[in-house]
Amino acid sequence: MERLVQELMRVERNSAHLAVMFVDLDDFKCVNDSLGYAAGDAVLREIAERMQRALRPRETIARVGGDEFVVVAADLQGAPHAARVARQVQEAVMRPICVAGEEVTVGCSVGISLSSQDGTQADDLLRLADLAMYEIKKEGKSAVHFYSPNRPSQT
Repeated sequence: MERLVQELMRVERNSAHLAVMFVDLDDFKCVNDSLGYAAGDAVLREIAERMQRALRPRETIARVGGDEFVVVAADLQGAPHAARVARQVQEAVMRPICVAGEEVTVGCSVGISLSSQDGTQADDLLRLADLAMYEIKKEGKSAVHFYSPNRPSQT
């Protein structure tokens, strides 16, 4: 949260764009149920490392729940750039992982809010990205949606 607030202040001064991405792993419970929690933890660590490698060094990723992560991406050139970053994260997550002698593939849903459209308060941007992600879950999985007051748009 502290990093998000700092980035919001910086991008506001520089008239830049910032995206908050709420990333939820699809059907991750199946990994824990079939392979156990130790294997699930190993998968989470690998996914976190992959997401970090898919991002630029100045971008922030944080695990905020069991299988939920938040990405803060600043200095973007608008919504298309944010969508590209989200797809890079998705591609990193969706590559097969070998754990406990099994190959596991995990999908993810990414909800996005943009400081240039959705506000400049950290709490609001997190909440709106989370809402966009839940819209994906209602309609299916493994998609990227931007928050919209009426309905998130799919990319």
